[in-house]
Amino acid sequence: ETPGEGPFMHEHQADILKWIRLADDVYRFRDSCNVYALIGDSGSVIIDAGTGAWLDHVEQLPKEPAALLCTHFFRDHAEGAAYAARAGLKIYVPEAELDIFVDPHMHHLQRETICSFDSVYWHHFAPIEPVAIAGVLKDHEILELAGLKLEVVPLPGATIGQIGVAFLSSELGSVLCSAETIHS
Repeated sequence: ETPGEGPFMHEHQADILKWIRLADDVYRFRDSCNVYALIGDSGSVIIDAGTGAWLDHVEQLPKEPAALLCTHFFRDHAEGAAYAARAGLKIYVPEAELDIFVDPHMHHLQRETICSFDSVYWHHFAPIEPVAIAGVLKDHEILELAGLKLEVVPLPGATIGQIGVAFLSSELGSVLCSAETIHS
């Protein structure tokens, strides 16, 4: 047998390039970060963009994506946002990080140092391409998208403006999509 088959298969290889059902209303796609789909009555809401590879597999979801919410601007969580916008999804980003998503080039020009470890904004992790934004996510805001009631939870950690998205799953109870907060 060859690597990737039988006993050589990595435990996560079975999850590659497909949405995994965690509950009737929560799905996960392994990418440069965990991308989540929250399933509502009238569509799904995607949490974090990863590289955007999930866009080629949305037919696996029970409901079509209506919106993408980014938890923070780091490229491993946000690079696919520009692709998602071009695919017609409404993109929402943390209010404190709006300028970085809209004009990442200016963000790079304004940095004070070339050493990314001196800054809370880790400039080299910013998106490469501007993103068309439909709206901002304000701390403690309650919003309704795709038939879901979502709460924006401030979670400064990986970035100062990082947020989480909380909702009540019919199967799991309270769920918080938190990006890298556990490691911060």
